[in-house]
Amino acid sequence: AQFLQTFFGDQLLAWVETDSGWDVTAKMPKGTWVREIIYIPSNGDLESAKIYPNGQINNKHYDSVTPGYKYIWFNAEIPGTYLNTFQSGGSESNTVAINAF
Repeated sequence: AQFLQTFFGDQLLAWVETDSGWDVTAKMPKGTWVREIIYIPSNGDLESAKIYPNGQINNKHYDSVTPGYKYIWFNAEIPGTYLNTFQSGGSESNTVAINAF
């Protein structure tokens, strides 16, 4: 699945920046920083779940956010596939997969 050009605006959605645009999957060298973009449809606290290639889960809580697009920087510290999801207002985003080599 690639970046949705149009959507209803009531969904919590996430993408990662790639050389060819926004997508839900990316490949990058380990140690690289990349931007993720999240569309948040309503006011609420934002939480993220980053699953490392070794299965470790890192949950992060952000302060309350307003609706709209938000950027978050992502770093792949070790090689392998990372899975990221975001939660806000009782909704969960799609999964973003980042493969670090």
